[in-house]
Order: sequence, then structure tokens, then C-alpha cells
Amino acid sequence: FYWGLENKLQFNPSKSQAMLITRRRKVEVNTSLQMHGHDIELVNSLNYLGVVLDKKLTFRPHFEHLASKSSKFLRGLSLASRPTWGLNSEILKIIYHGAIKPLLLYCASAYEHVLNKKYAQKKLSQVQRGFALLICKGYRTLSTDAALVIAGIPPLYLSGLYSAGVSDIKRKRKNNFQNCTFDCDYTMPFLAAGHPAVQYDDLYIKYCDNVHTYNIYTDGSRFTEGNEVQVGCAYVVYCKNSEVFFKLFKLSPRSTVFQAELYAIKEAVQWCLERKHSARIFSDSQAALQSIADKYNLNSTSVQIRNNIKEHTAHVCLGWIRGHQGNVGNERADQLAKSAASSGLQYSFNKCPISYVKREILNYIFNSWNDLWTRSENGALTKDLFFPTIHSRLITKHFTPNFILTQFMSGHGKFGTYFRRFNVNTDYNYHCKCQESTQSVKHILFDCPIFSRQRLWLNLLLSDCDYSYSRLFGKIFQNQCYYKQFMQFITNIHKHV
Repeated sequence: FYWGLENKLQFNPSKSQAMLITRRRKVEVNTSLQMHGHDIELVNSLNYLGVVLDKKLTFRPHFEHLASKSSKFLRGLSLASRPTWGLNSEILKIIYHGAIKPLLLYCASAYEHVLNKKYAQKKLSQVQRGFALLICKGYRTLSTDAALVIAGIPPLYLSGLYSAGVSDIKRKRKNNFQNCTFDCDYTMPFLAAGHPAVQYDDLYIKYCDNVHTYNIYTDGSRFTEGNEVQVGCAYVVYCKNSEVFFKLFKLSPRSTVFQAELYAIKEAVQWCLERKHSARIFSDSQAALQSIADKYNLNSTSVQIRNNIKEHTAHVCLGWIRGHQGNVGNERADQLAKSAASSGLQYSFNKCPISYVKREILNYIFNSWNDLWTRSENGALTKDLFFPTIHSRLITKHFTPNFILTQFMSGHGKFGTYFRRFNVNTDYNYHCKCQESTQSVKHILFDCPIFSRQRLWLNLLLSDCDYSYSRLFGKIFQNQCYYKQFMQFITNIHKHV
């Protein structure tokens, strides 16, 4: 209170709360807190900047808060999207990824340590279930595991681990994730941009009237050789159209071609600094040149290049040259960069970009999701016929779930086996109209003689490729044309079931 008076701030005691944070089971608080003669209320949980904290930091109240908040959004979306009309699955998925998921995973770094607890996973699964059913247009009896796979959205707790892991590494709170250590190429502090009056317009210019002692060509290369990624860069120095010097550098496989291009320019500038000669440095990467010329681009290598050029007493400028157009210097630099990438040199640059960190964490998330899916006892039909692994679901770019397709993929629809399983319409004859078997999805798709004509028609359409109706349906979803044909097939069948 008195600190507030000294700093011209006023606190309202009636709106202030206090909470004792401890993991002890029994804690007796015999003291009372007061502010200017008013008692401060002691609570077991409080809302701080949108996160509900409890005295043991279990975040159970926060998950309950998320459940109540998400139910409001779910009701709103349900009014605009029904199984057979309204917003389609693609739009719902965009809304989920763009608005719902960021809201639910707000400040996930704060409760990252409890995301592997079963109570947290169970509660987040309950929160996510309604949105997954809405996206895949499935029956409410559909299991959460199958709904998530059909909808194509990872479990919420895994998405929380991804958000927290990326956020912690980007903000340098830690440099590892699940036993993987990352040496990242972090951006420089904002003050590294220098004074606003200092401009770098003369670094990257199209035409330069100064006399240059050397013309230096740089290039970076990144390619896959076998199962290994090779990254390298090089620069070559010309004086009066004669090659006088070149140098090769090998980079870590985690590096990008953008980092290779920048590193080659940095080493070329360093070569000019040591010899104090004027030079014009050419590169075929406009992205690298523009990042150097932009003083507010805080890439660490770009900042070093700008500082080195400004410290250089002789004139050094940068220029762009179109790649693979027969220029002798550019072609020579390209050849040297490829040689450096496949060489056995020691790594000159071993820092990885944030994009690599995101990709590695995302791979961990998908692998964890795949383990959950393969071990799950739910969604047997979806797993057997359509998506045995998560990878087989992720590569189906043309697949969009709808009310009819989800019924066939899950077995939760107007089928005899479904009615018998959930004891729906006990007077209904659970056998197929052909009277040869119980009316199940597999019987309708593969064996029912009533739909043999439609089945033959689909086989004829797929005969010109390596696909077959009797094979895994998930492969058909990888081709947009065949996916449309399959949709027509099951739509025609669904009318007569």
C-alpha cells in the first residue's frame, strides 16, 4: 500500500486477494493480511491475466474454466453448422485452428508440466470432443479417438505441448524438448538495429559507380543425398575476370539454404575486411540481400554483415545476379557450394533455425498421436479400412469429411450393426436387404449383391491406376479425382441403405 503511495498508485483492498501456494496437504494459516487497515481475502484459486491459478498449481480450476468457456463457442458454432447444412468441415477447421485452439491453449507454457497428467488429458479431451464431432459431422456416439483422426486435428494436450515447447525455445527459457537439444539461430536484440538515423540504403544497390578491385560471387546449396541432407556454401573472388581465390564451407544438415547464402556473404565480407580492398559481392538470393539491407531485420548473420561493412574502410556493396543464366562467376560459386555440401569438411555453422525446431517438435507430436491411435481400442473400422496410421491421414490433402462419409468411415450411421449395438429401434430388422448377412459397413462395401453394379462401376474407374476398390480406401483419398469418384459411389449406396 505504501509502496503504491510512493509511486502514485492506489490499490483497492476490497478487490485484492491473496493465495498461499504450497504442495502440502494440510496447511494452517493463522495470520491475516491487511492493507491500510482492511483485511485481504485468502482464496484457494484466483484468475491472473486469464489463467486460473490454484494453491497447488495443479491447474484443475483452469481446465474447468476452459470447459465452460469452450461450451459457449461450441453452442454458437452448432447453430451455424448442422450435419447436413451450414458451415462445412473445411470452414469449421479453419475456425478451430484460428480462433478456438489459440483461445484454449492460451499461456500453455504456464501449465506445460501438467499436460502429461491423466486428469489434464482427460479434461482437455472432453473440451475438444465437441469440436471434433462438429468438424467431422459425426454421430455423438462416435469415439473421440476416431473423431480426431477423421477431423484431422491432434489431441489438444499434444497441441499444448507443441505451443509451449516452441514458445519456450523462442524466448530462450530453455533449449531442449523431450531430450532433444537445439542450438538455435536467435535474432538479435532490437537495439542491435542501431540508431534510427543510420541507414543502409547503399549496401544493396542495382548499379554502383565506384571502382571495385574485386568481384566476389557467393552461393549456398542444400540437397538430399541418399537419406542425408547436405548443406554448404562458398565464395569465389575474381580480379579483372580472373579467379584469384575461393573458399568452401560446410553447414549443419539442420541449416537452411537461406542461412547458407547469408553465411557465404558474411565470409566474403570478412575476406574484404582482412585485405582492406573495395569489392562488389554478388548473390543470386534476393531474400538474403534484402534481409541485409533492411536495418530492422534482426537476423544475427544479417546484423553481423551490416556491422562489418560499416566498419570497413574501403567500399563494399552488394548486388543481385540472376542464377543459372550462364554467368561465369555465379556458375563457379554454385559448383563450389555443391562441392562444399558433399565434402567432409568440419561444420562452420551449426545453428538451426526456429523453423527446424517447429518441424522437430511437430514430428514428435505426430509420432505421439500415432502411438495413441495404434494403441487405441476405439475406431476399429476407421483404422482397418481407411487410416491405419496418422501419417496415412495427414497425406490425404483432398479429404474433407461430411455426414455421409463419416458414417461409412466410423460405422456410426444408419446400419443394422449400429442399431443393434446401441439398442436403437428394436423392431428394426438388423439384416441386410439381401438377407445374406447383418447390415454392416464391410458387408455393404464389399459383399452385398444389391450394390454390385455400383461396385463394378467404381472398379472400372480405378482400373487405369494402381488403386483397387478392394484395397485400403485411404489411398484413394490421396488423389482428388478418385476421391470424387469414391464419394459418388458411397452417396449412391447411402440412398438405398
